[in-house]
Amino acid sequence: SEGIKALTAKQEDSSVLTKRSMAQIAKANDRQWQSNRGLAHDLRAENKIETDASEAAAETPANAKKSKAKKASMAAPVFVEPMKPQLVSALPEGADWTYEVKWDGYRALLLKHGGQIQLLSRNENSLAKDFPGVVAAAKELSTASFLIDGEIVALDVDGKPAFQEFQNRASTKSPIVFYAFDLLHLDGEDLRQIPLEERRQKLSPLIEGTVIRLSPELRGTALQVTTAVQKLGLEGVVAKRRDAIYVSGDRSSTWQKMRLRKGQEFVIGGYRPGMKPFESVLVGYYEKGKLMFAGKVRPGFKPHSRMEVWAHIKNDEIQTCPFANLPDTDKKGRWGEGITPA
Repeated sequence: SEGIKALTAKQEDSSVLTKRSMAQIAKANDRQWQSNRGLAHDLRAENKIETDASEAAAETPANAKKSKAKKASMAAPVFVEPMKPQLVSALPEGADWTYEVKWDGYRALLLKHGGQIQLLSRNENSLAKDFPGVVAAAKELSTASFLIDGEIVALDVDGKPAFQEFQNRASTKSPIVFYAFDLLHLDGEDLRQIPLEERRQKLSPLIEGTVIRLSPELRGTALQVTTAVQKLGLEGVVAKRRDAIYVSGDRSSTWQKMRLRKGQEFVIGGYRPGMKPFESVLVGYYEKGKLMFAGKVRPGFKPHSRMEVWAHIKNDEIQTCPFANLPDTDKKGRWGEGITPA
């Protein structure tokens, strides 16, 4: 089950916070860092007895039959392209905004209808075989029909999200967890047009008590939140307007992300032979339509990951060098080990 059921109750509360609980982090950060089990949770607790009594009174055999028929005819949730945040250099401020951790994992949608669970990537590819533990966790949810937006995350030995652990999960056996941050469909109702805050209020009780984790709201100012997240070595922060509707596929200004760990995506343009099947890959970036050489990448590869990369690139050989800026002379220096177009 990808390590989910092996997590202890303590890990459930502290995985993202380097073995400290949310309460400990809150205390260390002047009580600014807290889970979002706040007003909505208290209101549900206060109204629980009255609600349960009303439901019990209404549950007659006839009503139960109608209820089953209604559930059978519920509109099924369908895949929607996930909403995307805009990249910003500074987070928005104010009471209209809520902050969450930017998880360093794999974006995914959890669907359930008619007893069937689907786990889909942002490109609508099935991830169920890759992450059976997440699927097993979703089966614990008693609700008949839902569509949850979230992130699949691998945890390192300190319980923090680590994308390298995610990439090497087959060999490291790192615990895999699902962080839920939005609810798009519930029991036949499309929720995308209601405010984010209301969607989150419906999401919290849905997953409460299961191993699926709620991505917590980070209390405090933008500065306090970013400072705390940065100290924990996490990837970044996402700010969302509390009244934001869910705009599928759009990079909306109502969701904004700020990266705290700087990184860049590169294109593999070649490789150096040596170790089986290669010693290192040669990478670059595009600038004005040209692929500019950036360097070679060797650290971080393990035997199985080398084979995975090789399977993708071995049939893509071309006769011309794709890099526009390599020197013609075979000199060791800036480019390292005499890398030339030849």
